Amino acid sequence: MMTAHATWHRTIRSQDPFGIQPERGYAKQGEWPARWISHPEVTHGPAVVDYRLRLNLAAPAEFNLHVTADERYELYLADELLGRGPERSDEDHWPFESFQIRADAGEHEFRVRVWSAGELRAFAQSSHRHGLLVATTHSDLQPLINTGEASWSAQQLPQYEFIPPADAWGTGGNIRYHADRTTPPARTDLTTLYPGIIWDTESEYAPIPLLIPAKLPPMRLDAVAPKSCRHVQVVDQLPTNRIPFEAERNDSSWHRKVSAWLQHDRSLTIPPETTLRILLDFDDYVCARQSVAWTGSGLIRLHWQEALFHDDGKRNKGNRDEIEGKYFTTIWSWDDGIGDIIHAVNEGEYQSLWWHAGRYVEMVIKTESEPIELHHLTFESTGYPYVRDAEFRADHPDIEGIDRIGFRTLEVCSHETYMDCPYYEQLQYVGDTRLQALVTYVTTSDRRLPEQAIRAFDYSRRNRGITYSRYPSRVRQIIPPFSLWWVCMLADALLYGADVKEVKNCLPGARQTMEYFARHITESGLLAPVPGWNFVDWVPGWRDGVPPTGMSAPCAPVNLQYLLALESLAFLETHLGDPRLAEISDERRHVAQTAIRQAFWNPEHQRLSDDLGHAHASQHSQSLGLLSGVLSPAEAAHALDQSGLAETTIYFTHYLFEAYYRLGRGDQIVGGLPPWSWHLTHGLRTTLESPEPTRSDCHAWGAHPIFHFYSSLMGIRPVAPGYRQMRVAPSPGPLSDLECRYVTPFGHLFASLRNDTLSLTVPTGIEVEVDWRGNRAIVTSGVHTFTPAA
Repeated sequence: MMTAHATWHRTIRSQDPFGIQPERGYAKQGEWPARWISHPEVTHGPAVVDYRLRLNLAAPAEFNLHVTADERYELYLADELLGRGPERSDEDHWPFESFQIRADAGEHEFRVRVWSAGELRAFAQSSHRHGLLVATTHSDLQPLINTGEASWSAQQLPQYEFIPPADAWGTGGNIRYHADRTTPPARTDLTTLYPGIIWDTESEYAPIPLLIPAKLPPMRLDAVAPKSCRHVQVVDQLPTNRIPFEAERNDSSWHRKVSAWLQHDRSLTIPPETTLRILLDFDDYVCARQSVAWTGSGLIRLHWQEALFHDDGKRNKGNRDEIEGKYFTTIWSWDDGIGDIIHAVNEGEYQSLWWHAGRYVEMVIKTESEPIELHHLTFESTGYPYVRDAEFRADHPDIEGIDRIGFRTLEVCSHETYMDCPYYEQLQYVGDTRLQALVTYVTTSDRRLPEQAIRAFDYSRRNRGITYSRYPSRVRQIIPPFSLWWVCMLADALLYGADVKEVKNCLPGARQTMEYFARHITESGLLAPVPGWNFVDWVPGWRDGVPPTGMSAPCAPVNLQYLLALESLAFLETHLGDPRLAEISDERRHVAQTAIRQAFWNPEHQRLSDDLGHAHASQHSQSLGLLSGVLSPAEAAHALDQSGLAETTIYFTHYLFEAYYRLGRGDQIVGGLPPWSWHLTHGLRTTLESPEPTRSDCHAWGAHPIFHFYSSLMGIRPVAPGYRQMRVAPSPGPLSDLECRYVTPFGHLFASLRNDTLSLTVPTGIEVEVDWRGNRAIVTSGVHTFTPAA
């Protein structure tokens, strides 16, 4: 079909495009002039449906499209992709995206591919029922465009079969694509459902998705290609997961052909009765959609892995750069990987609906009585469109590499939400997200993803006050300490320049959350174990990451987190809420401090115990004890120097580093970097979830050393909301040459430290308190230099 010319761009809306329409009566408030539509044979899925609309314009027009779908959509104008969506949220806060179109007179075709995975949808994916909603505010075009009124058609695409994601639980179904299945005729007798209803109105419709405008920018889309072909082998069996990669089995002739195909976009022909196994290496961690085009018939399998495994009974991965003698398999079962399977016939092309994650791709092509010719294999990298606007350098051989893998971890764990890991769960957990947001604050000026996170956890809050540990999520999980970290996240957001309205909107929820915990305070003044998974850290010997006795009796680490959350709530009330409520939080904090000190202080060992019986102690309790004011700096320094403490792992080392910064012990922060240096010598491109043997090679919380490069070693921190007041108190430890460019809303703050001389360039609008080697001063805009005081 010939289509007229059109241009477009995605817009970010902040309100209901149609208004609440009060003149229509309270029951019609927030109702759009469009209704959800659905293919008559599809309710919940799994299903992929192609919706189409032909629009004939008698004259050029400029108009908007507001689009959403259940569960996911891709919007095309002719063959050009306009955008994907909707952003992940829940049924009570269902985002819609907005597009501005300029179109010439003539015929245009809009196509929306909508898919619903049903019970195989990702844990982070909500769903009400399959459907599409499209509307415009252009009154003349509404009858020609709006779903429920215009002449849309729909066509099921039975080629897509959703299959379980194997060990990558929670990430949603993978695809088995049957190119031999016939597409049925398009249907025009579509099912018309409920109207679009904006969130926070008084509609009397039964529970349906309630609409909110999308707040995030489009995800980045970048072409990415494997850096190398590591192995090519003709095999005689499927699956391949029990066949190790061995150099002697690499077919050099096939290797040259495959490499030429990848490098020069030439076709690659696999002869009949052949099974070819190809291992591709991106030499980086990527999240990417994949596309392959072919002529012929047979099976094409594209599976992903973060790393390859030894067959040593412990499922170790070893050096991630090495493949010799290793297996392409999954961590818990001898499965053959995670990805998509294509049953190819004739001539066709497959494009994945969602992205896959990892470093290695195993491509298997199996032919039968006829050959397969592969035309192209392409990958489209995606993720949140960060623009890094900060730099840090220091005279340490590993800091540049740690910074690189840390920021890469942040990138691939950031999409429409933050994610704990892109390979296994793709869920936004509070504990992980707080650290990701802190890294975001010190490296970029973009606050939209952290704002999404604090909203999401507020949406998750139950009527009791407790939040989900992860959200959006259709699978309930409660980790009480993570609810406490959410309150701390709100204080972080206010301090680091997030939208004040976004933070203030969450303040009533924070109050309710802290009241929920207050109801679990015992007569002794301690926080009793709150129902749920009281996870603190993946410490070896702590069952399920819970401190000893933490499920049956009050424990110090969780009680100390409660103290920190009370302090955060008081900070929020002071700046955004009610000073009287700030006083109540402070009073509760002082009472709890006394009770915690009395219950957990071990006078014999001069440290905090984790349990009431004083049988266990950890770095966690000593660190949080200092940060919460239960321990004095001298007491904390002495306690942290003791042997026999349970040690923090990758995640909770952030709080250990915070404690060392409070103590002025930058040497201990630098001395704590070897676990991250280990990544650099073992082929990691991102940070681990936990010490080896680890499940995930890419886990968001491991990026936190970047925060400490800026905020602890160079010691740059805001001390009042919005950056108008800051503090620079370096704690460089053994480092003598550091410099950074620190992003603020008023411009960059430049800092350098060379041979004990601190130099600052402060932008206009900021007041900086300086504390360096005996110098204490308050400075404003301009260049300032400080040498050690005599």
